[in-house]
Amino acid sequence: MAAQRMDSDFHGDRKGYQRVPQVPAFSRRVFLNRNALWLLSAHVFSHVTRCTLLDLSDNKISTIDPLAFQGLGNLQELNLQNNEIALPAGVFTPLRQCTKLSLSFNQLPRIANSTFMGLTHLEELYLNHNKISVVEVNAFQDLSSLKQLFLWDNLITRLSDGVFMVNALFSIYSTTKSQGSRLGPSRGFIP
Repeated sequence: MAAQRMDSDFHGDRKGYQRVPQVPAFSRRVFLNRNALWLLSAHVFSHVTRCTLLDLSDNKISTIDPLAFQGLGNLQELNLQNNEIALPAGVFTPLRQCTKLSLSFNQLPRIANSTFMGLTHLEELYLNHNKISVVEVNAFQDLSSLKQLFLWDNLITRLSDGVFMVNALFSIYSTTKSQGSRLGPSRGFIP
């Protein structure tokens, strides 16, 4: 039996999984998109310490244990779009190297102060196509590297002053009911 190649991809997409399968520890990129996953339990990826990309999009994930992403300190990109997730406080804290996070097409009603705690390297954040009506004033406080924020197709009608006081933030993408807009350097607001 030939030894498996180190640093490879794990393709578990479109397999009908309802629970996260055993992912090989050496996997760098993990694709578990387009399955029927509904739960991310504690430490489910803790052995995949070299993982830099995790695609969990297009599942039925509704429950994420606060310790689900423990061990993924090298993760750079996390795709959770098109699920039914609820975000426990601090769930993304272990993802210190993450630069891109997609939470689009979920049913998120609010962004709490603790949601993005510790994501100091995050550059792109996709929150479009949710049901966000509330963004707490310090929700983006830790996102010191954030350059692009996508918020269109949400229910936001008002934002507190200072919610976008993120030094690196260059563009905020949002919409009103009739038009799209791109708002410039971090002094933008949602029309």
